[in-house]
Amino acid sequence: MRAEWLQDKVLKCPAYGEDFSTIYKIQCPMVTLRFTEAEMMALRLVNFWNPGSIGLTVPTVSLVKKATEKVIGELFTWYKDNGVADAATRMGNVLLLLLEHIPNHMKNLYEAVKLIPTFGVMYEWDSFMTDLLKT
Repeated sequence: MRAEWLQDKVLKCPAYGEDFSTIYKIQCPMVTLRFTEAEMMALRLVNFWNPGSIGLTVPTVSLVKKATEKVIGELFTWYKDNGVADAATRMGNVLLLLLEHIPNHMKNLYEAVKLIPTFGVMYEWDSFMTDLLKT
């Protein structure tokens, strides 16, 4: 089983490049930590509510921060309700994924989306994405 997985990785890495490498770097700690559905949803929500550098207004940034804090608080409550032994350490390990690997993955996705208009067939999609990222 491990040999098949390694062979699959060796074949896909050159084909998919940095995207595959980044996803692999995110996936390994998730498997090691035995990520739960609650942790996956929290990670997605924290990532979604990341204001990044898209030019949000000060009130909107404040709302985004409150939403992120609520997600983290809910995850911590979920840990306590489900008897997770060392909730603070577990939460730290989950959130470290955001600091270490998720930004690279988001950068790769952004770069892929930026390529769409270069195909010359999706100008309306480019306009939609530009408007979406400005708001």
